[in-house]
Amino acid sequence: SYFLTGIVSYGAKAKCESSVPSVFTRVSAYRKFIQSMQRALAIERDELGVDISSLQYRNTSSLPLPVTTLQLAPSLFAKQYSATLTRELSVTGAFDVATIRFRSFSMNQQNKEVTISLLTREELSTSVSQQCAWGESIASANAQSGYVTVMIRDATDWFASVQLKLAMPESGCLEEAGTPLQVSVVQGADLSSVCSARAYINTENVFEISLARACLPNPAASQFRIVWATNKAVDLEPGPDLWIGPLDLRQP
Repeated sequence: SYFLTGIVSYGAKAKCESSVPSVFTRVSAYRKFIQSMQRALAIERDELGVDISSLQYRNTSSLPLPVTTLQLAPSLFAKQYSATLTRELSVTGAFDVATIRFRSFSMNQQNKEVTISLLTREELSTSVSQQCAWGESIASANAQSGYVTVMIRDATDWFASVQLKLAMPESGCLEEAGTPLQVSVVQGADLSSVCSARAYINTENVFEISLARACLPNPAASQFRIVWATNKAVDLEPGPDLWIGPLDLRQP
């Protein structure tokens, strides 16, 4: 039998490669809380009829995402990955992401070297200007704000990662050419000077983020974590401990 005695709060990748001590949470101290949460989640899933036995992509190095190559124009190709997610509990509505789609283009199309599309379970509004659809969905959810955070890390080096943040503009509308994302480097090489990313609603009425390939610490093995949220409810897709990747986002 195996027993989980500690969860890493902060630690080095392997053994003693860092002079900073590793810190662990003692699982036994939280055993009653963990068990109570397991029971509560089981009851909620049963009441909602949620089946969690279907596929979720969790650290997909052991379960690679299917990849396809698309020809979008005579001289434009794209490598595409798609991850389909099960619905998490307690969060419903347009802010629940059903599918995350990654595309890597063969040539620079208006800086759209890589795109990440968030396909929601409910369609964004078509009754307003296309670039205002996200803000309209936030308003219909009785929320006053919304944000998207993308964490990108090198699958071979946990300490090399970039964070992209987008808060909904006060107008509730994204810029037609895309609203810039705030770029910050969490660890590793400083990519903030070469990384540029923008968010907009594409022609498919899907929320999409375009970014330069320079935003990826390792284009050959990138992992992603995406937080899509409002001030009313945080929807973690794919979740705080659920990374999608590694993906090879070099040109097809």
